[in-house]
Amino acid sequence: MPPNTVPWVLHDVRRTVASGMARLGINLPVIEKLLNHVSGSFGGIVSVYQRHDFAEPKRAAMQAWANFVERLVSGEAAGNVIELATVRA
Repeated sequence: MPPNTVPWVLHDVRRTVASGMARLGINLPVIEKLLNHVSGSFGGIVSVYQRHDFAEPKRAAMQAWANFVERLVSGEAAGNVIELATVRA
């Protein structure tokens, strides 16, 4: 294994996406639906009565995540990043 690498499993990707979406401001119930979680917001009696599929919010969340990843891969600065002038000595 190359130095400075840690073994990972597919569940690490789920955790990264869930944490990243929360950081992007996506609501927890939408994240839970994307992860197909039945605990948390949708545990207990809520799972009996809450039948909304959250299709449109899930689509929007996935698009927001795709845009975020695309910016990372392309090296494009995020919209809230301000480039600082370089100080020359």
